[in-house]
Amino acid sequence: MAPWGSRVAYYSGQDLQSFRGWSTAFSVNRDYGMGRPLPWMRRDAWSALWQGQLCVPEEADYVFYAQCAGGMRLWIDGVLLVDNWTSPGWSRGVHATQHLSKGIHPFRMEYRDRGGQAAVRVRWTGGPIPPNTEIGFPHLRKY
Repeated sequence: MAPWGSRVAYYSGQDLQSFRGWSTAFSVNRDYGMGRPLPWMRRDAWSALWQGQLCVPEEADYVFYAQCAGGMRLWIDGVLLVDNWTSPGWSRGVHATQHLSKGIHPFRMEYRDRGGQAAVRVRWTGGPIPPNTEIGFPHLRKY
């Protein structure tokens, strides 16, 4: 099993209520469209928990850009950086800046589908990370 990516746990309900299964995502960029996150789940009113480790290449200020259709919360090192749980739609994005040291940092993102289109994307920049870079290989890995 590859160490890269994030483990994603899926739940029935919009608040991580009833575990339904898990998958792996190699970047924090998922467009579910009108589909189901797992074949045995409903299309609407579900939630997901993404967990992994963010490998930061050098100490610097990093800016995280988050977009979603539904709602999302993002933590780095246990610090809530983005709280967009009532996102009005994809067109609005949220950003947050955090100073991070070089090394491994716990990454956690909660996402909820409120019906209709479902999508989430987190990008970052700072230090040697170019603008608009997806959080993914080689900077995201599983616990």
